[in-house]
Amino acid sequence: MTLSMAGKVVSDSVVAQRAGATVPMAVVIPTFDRRELLQELLEAVDALDPAPAEVVVVSDGSSDGTDELVADLGVTLLVTPRLGPAAARNAGWRATTSDVVAFVDDDCLPDPSWLGRLWTAFSALPEVGVVQGRTRPVRPPGPYERTIDVASEYGL
Repeated sequence: MTLSMAGKVVSDSVVAQRAGATVPMAVVIPTFDRRELLQELLEAVDALDPAPAEVVVVSDGSSDGTDELVADLGVTLLVTPRLGPAAARNAGWRATTSDVVAFVDDDCLPDPSWLGRLWTAFSALPEVGVVQGRTRPVRPPGPYERTIDVASEYGL
């Protein structure tokens, strides 16, 4: 299947399946012109233990070499016409085949056990629909960013 968004052909197969995946989850990453941060994040995603079955990066109109970086790494790339992070997340999860999807922003760095802990929560309680992990800013926010520090088991 070929997916085209904003006139660009994205991929011959919509979702790249990772070999040796240990959790049936997808990781979706929306991004816009943050090539360097995305590279750090993709290195952290590659180090996740267990690994996700799918990784989808949604480049939301990037023009800084993001698309080339993702293509060189063999990660699934979707391209959207600068619709914003919510639309990019929606395009990403719709392109996966996994029943459980984890979202991570391009300016975040997940702990290596992040995905395994999320999967534990989902697999232990079938009625669970949403799980959020502990979120701490890795670097100080810029002038156009908002950030929160979620440190409690029950939210803020």
